[in-house]
Amino acid sequence: MTVSSSLTPRAGRRESYVRPTDQLIIFLDDAHYEAVENGAAHTRKRSAGDAVWHTQGEVAPLLINKGKAYRNLIVAFK
Repeated sequence: MTVSSSLTPRAGRRESYVRPTDQLIIFLDDAHYEAVENGAAHTRKRSAGDAVWHTQGEVAPLLINKGKAYRNLIVAFK
């Protein structure tokens, strides 16, 4: 497994991609963002300490930060 960190700045964007491995995302800060999938935007709020599981091969949506900057850890399983 590999562990990396990510900082999403205020108004930052993460482009869509296909997840290369199973991933556990752990939010270190509160987050408020939009996930855009198939042209539809869904508002998401996460609290510090929340963890989200994603499966290899999933299409990760475009994310647009709607709040202050937030950090998370990405644990990628091989």
